[in-house]
Amino acid sequence: MRIDLDLSLGHTKKNSNWELLYSIYGAFVILIFRNVSQKYIFTKIGFRLGLRQIGTKKAPHDTTLEKAYSLSKKWKLDQVRGLAKQLDVSEEEIESWLKLRSAQDRPSVLTKFCESSWRCCYYGSAWTGAVLIVWDKPWFWDLDQCWSVPSCSLFLP
Repeated sequence: MRIDLDLSLGHTKKNSNWELLYSIYGAFVILIFRNVSQKYIFTKIGFRLGLRQIGTKKAPHDTTLEKAYSLSKKWKLDQVRGLAKQLDVSEEEIESWLKLRSAQDRPSVLTKFCESSWRCCYYGSAWTGAVLIVWDKPWFWDLDQCWSVPSCSLFLP
């Protein structure tokens, strides 16, 4: 089965469908660059700024509590009382387990810093690239030229 995508709009030569794979290759390159830069660049910058990858205390594994936690992350007082009766422990122990378990899911400050640094670099480079592409276009500086050029001529080679 062959899918024929005619992306030429009738004015240019017909492109090969294999050219669509360039975007997939580009996505893989960006993913690899993201992982490498987060691991080797942004983490080291975060360490130099004094951020630490602090491990939180792990909540003791309890299948009943884990099942209830997977259904709802926040529990009402009735649920806490019911689980305390079911497991034969105090309500304070259930609440402390819930605090430990929810803290276990939260990312550390260093992880948040690395993700924010990546977003800053990615969006900053995308914006810079876009400005560099349209910098020499006449309609970038004079908006009246956006309406003076017919749209059909934009697709001509």
